[in-house]
Amino acid sequence: MSDLVPGELLTADEPVEINAGRETETVTVENTGD
Repeated sequence: MSDLVPGELLTADEPVEINAGRETETVTVENTGD
């Protein structure tokens, strides 16, 4: 039987950098709700 759990994420031992080397933008958000 497998030790995998449904929905489990398996990642590398070191941090995973997303969109490495891509330009970034800053977005300011204001919550005007309750």
